[in-house]
Amino acid sequence: MLMNRIADVFFLIAIISIFLTFKTTNFLSVFQCVGMIEEFNVFFMHFSINFFDFISFFLLLGACGKSAQFGFHVWLPASMNGPTPVSSLLHSSTMVCAGVFLIIRCSPIIEFSPAVLYLMAIIGLLTALLGGVVGIFQYDVKAIVAYSTTSQLGYMFFSCGLSNYHVAIFHLLNHAFFKCLLFLAGGALIHSFFDLQDIRKMGSAVNFLPLTYFTLLVASLALMGFPFLTGFFSKDLILELSFARYLIYASFVHFFAIAAAFCTAIYSTRFLLYVFFVKTNTYKSFVQLEESSLVMSIPLIFLVVMSIFWGFLTSDLNIGWGSYVWNDSIFIFFTHFSYIETEFLSPFVKNMPLLFSFFGVSLCVILINLAEFLSSSRFNYFIIFWNNISAFLFNAAYFDVLYNKFFNQLLEISYIFTNKWTDQGILQMAGPYGFYKIFRGISLKIKSKQPSNVFFSIGWIFFSIVFFMLFLFFHINFFIFLVNNPGLSLVVVVLYLSKDIE
Repeated sequence: MLMNRIADVFFLIAIISIFLTFKTTNFLSVFQCVGMIEEFNVFFMHFSINFFDFISFFLLLGACGKSAQFGFHVWLPASMNGPTPVSSLLHSSTMVCAGVFLIIRCSPIIEFSPAVLYLMAIIGLLTALLGGVVGIFQYDVKAIVAYSTTSQLGYMFFSCGLSNYHVAIFHLLNHAFFKCLLFLAGGALIHSFFDLQDIRKMGSAVNFLPLTYFTLLVASLALMGFPFLTGFFSKDLILELSFARYLIYASFVHFFAIAAAFCTAIYSTRFLLYVFFVKTNTYKSFVQLEESSLVMSIPLIFLVVMSIFWGFLTSDLNIGWGSYVWNDSIFIFFTHFSYIETEFLSPFVKNMPLLFSFFGVSLCVILINLAEFLSSSRFNYFIIFWNNISAFLFNAAYFDVLYNKFFNQLLEISYIFTNKWTDQGILQMAGPYGFYKIFRGISLKIKSKQPSNVFFSIGWIFFSIVFFMLFLFFHINFFIFLVNNPGLSLVVVVLYLSKDIE
């Protein structure tokens, strides 16, 4: 909630700025007017900033919060406590996709800001790398899939940063199927293991849960970009287009994006091996393991089919030459002519993601089989170093700890200044509490002076009521009324003297 409220503030600044400039927030009207104000500047905190840089920057910050990009990513793995179908909907199709979709939809605006595009590419790359590396060291089923979501969203962001918006939305559509399959199959796995989520306590389940294994295998291969599965058609094209831009930062992004693909292969393989092939590390008996009911299996089978064929069936529609499916709704860089360069890339460059994926799978298998050997005493220094790295990345580089410390200090300072000193201090003393202290002191002094006599108290009450009513209705004429009515003064004097009557 906190992270997304911060993002909403940035969104609101961008929306208000667009409305003040164009007098509308209608996409069609705004996009038609974009070319007319290319040199328009806005003044923000005494700085003159290009309008498109200003708007695009705040749109980017808002989208980073919604789609859990680097810096704002901490909320996404922490939102895994909900039911698995809710997690599936959240991660594959709805909330985390909102930021990416907004960036793609606002592409005719963002394309006029090269600085923000560069920043977007770097943020997306850092997110893809962080999600891939941290996912390797997680043991919770949902946490592994959550960090894989973060990594894939990073791919979409740096694709947008390289102006390949149509490829990013194609990957977004493909990602919806295999990520939904991953979560639902993970939920079926947790259900079959009696609500157990730690993969270290699973194992040897391939003979008991063949359907769950098959669904997770297909989803993991699609996530890795295995050839001719759904993820392959968009993920590999993103990497090829990043290489074909021939810019320094594009080449930088391409190299580290392949490293992120390498990490994806490792944590996907590790997940499958721990759950289905490695000898179980628990004392529980899993002989009673059985597949989920038909109600859970039918959606899994449907998603398996879509994870295999959806990318192939919709590739030409979304990113094919001459396809006008997006028309003018998003910006398409050089109207598909950037594909020319990708057609003439060397086979080594084209197959580099696949080679690194196979290398990641092989490395994971080797390390798991050699785990007992590597834990022997002859590798003490290596084990100590590895344990430190594992603890650091298992805790997601301690981003949560850093944010908790920072926000706690910030809230403590806010409490001291705004609540303790200002609200409960200055405002209270100058307001209700101060008046209370003053009038309480006066009333205590009056109370100490007056005798405890019933007739005297009644007289004061009567006099006060009469005084208040006269003051309320006559104001300044009150004193003139007393002068002109000596009888009332006599009544007051009689009441005062009656205190001596027994």
